[in-house]
Amino acid sequence: MNTYNMFLLDALTNMHVGSGETHYDIVDNKIQRNPVTNIPVIHSSGIKGAFREYCSGKKDINIDLLFGKEPKDTDDDKSSPGHLIIFEANLIFIPLRSTEKAFYYCTSPYALMDFFEYYSNFCKHKDEISLIEKWLDKQSFSDNVPFVTFDGRTPEIEDYSSLGKGVDGASVKKILAGLFKVNIEDIALFSDTFFTAICEDAIPVVTRNKIDDEGMSENLFYEEVLPRRSKLSFILGEENGKLGDNYNKFVSSITGSEASIQVGGNYSIGYGFSKITKL
Repeated sequence: MNTYNMFLLDALTNMHVGSGETHYDIVDNKIQRNPVTNIPVIHSSGIKGAFREYCSGKKDINIDLLFGKEPKDTDDDKSSPGHLIIFEANLIFIPLRSTEKAFYYCTSPYALMDFFEYYSNFCKHKDEISLIEKWLDKQSFSDNVPFVTFDGRTPEIEDYSSLGKGVDGASVKKILAGLFKVNIEDIALFSDTFFTAICEDAIPVVTRNKIDDEGMSENLFYEEVLPRRSKLSFILGEENGKLGDNYNKFVSSITGSEASIQVGGNYSIGYGFSKITKL
C-alpha cells in the first residue's frame, strides 16, 4: 500500500520553471501552468530533477532506489524505476503588492479547495476539507468586491480595490495559519475569476540580456518569474514501503533547517531557491 505526505514549497527567491514552449508574443519565456486553469504549477519532472540533483553525492541516500537507475554502457547493467512518487506542485499563495502593507498572500477558493482535496484524498484529513468547504461557500464576491481580507482593511492590491469586508471564522483562520505558517492578517482571498486573471496577466516579467561568447550583448528577452514568497504544495509518496528508511532519510534531508532546494532555471543568478516543509 502506498503512503503519502503533503509538503509546502516556499519560494525564497524568484523562480522560473519554463514551459518549454515557443512563444511569439511579448513574453519570450513563460512559466509552467495548469493547462485547464492557467494557474502556475511546477510539473513533477522538474521537482524530481531538483531533488535528485540536491541528493546526489549524499552517501546515506540511495539515489537509484528513490529516483530510478539509469542504464549504463555495459550489457549487464539495466535501468530500473524509482519508488518515490512525486506529484506536481500547485500554487496556493502568490504575493501581491498593496497600499496597506508591502504585500498580501493572495489566494482563491479554488486554490484552497484544490489543496484541501489533495490533503483529504491522499493524507486522510477529512475534517478540514468539510469545514473549509462550508466556510468558502459563505464568502461572496462581485465586480465591486473582488477580494476580502482577514484583517478587515480596505487596501488596493495590484489594480483591485476592496470594500473592506473581512472574513470570519476563527477555526478556519487557525487551520490556515497553522498549515501555511502565514500571519492570517497577511492573507487576501480573491474570487476565482479575479485570481485566474491575475495568474494570467499579472505574473512579473523581467528583462534579461543574452550575452554571447565574447561578452557582448546579443539581444534582450523577456521572462516570466514566479515571485519570491510564493507558496505551492505537492505530495510525495512511497510505493508499497519499498523505500524503507531511505524515505525518512530523504524527507529529513530536503526539509532540514540548512536545506535549500534549487528548482527551475537560472541557478547562476539566484533563481529558484526554495524551502521545503512537511505538513
